[in-house]
Amino acid sequence: MLRRAIIVLAIAVTVLPTAQAGESSAARRGGLARSVTIYRDTYGVPHIYGSTDAGVVFGLMYAQAEDNFWQLEEDYIHGLGRAAELYGEKDLAPQLLYRAFEVDRKAKEEYRQAPPALRALCDAFAAGVNYYLETHPEVKPRLLARFEPWFIFAFERGVPWSALAAAGVKPDEARAAIPEITGGRPEARDWKAGPPLDGLQPPA
Repeated sequence: MLRRAIIVLAIAVTVLPTAQAGESSAARRGGLARSVTIYRDTYGVPHIYGSTDAGVVFGLMYAQAEDNFWQLEEDYIHGLGRAAELYGEKDLAPQLLYRAFEVDRKAKEEYRQAPPALRALCDAFAAGVNYYLETHPEVKPRLLARFEPWFIFAFERGVPWSALAAAGVKPDEARAAIPEITGGRPEARDWKAGPPLDGLQPPA
């Protein structure tokens, strides 16, 4: 027997990112919510039905966050070049190169220049995760309290750098490469990691 979980049709709070191209946030919020139904079967697998591609993406990200928000956030913390903010020096090398290659700036620009249909999917991606967080206040993000539409582009650009820590690249090695990468810009070279934080293990 299917266990039905329907995303609420009327959302009373604003959790979606700012609407694009003059569309009101209220209209977009209501439209996405009304367009999605999620069914979970007896194995817990989500089956997502939507009247638009954006609605399906919204439902997909809601379901993914519902299944394992900790892992979703963990992957994006690394992909967005912010792992050193949680884990300290051992994850600093990839973050230095992430900043040297200006991943955030390029990702935001890529989002701004994307066709409207693609931006709508990116908006729905962020909206689905943010709606989950808004409706589950017991879930406490460690670092990413709000997802943004441009995160998808940054993740694609940043994931290769996140593998450097596992490969054993040291922060000083990354710093040595930065002048050639940036043409002498010092910002990334001088960036430092904070101390590791407590409570970073996945929930039991």
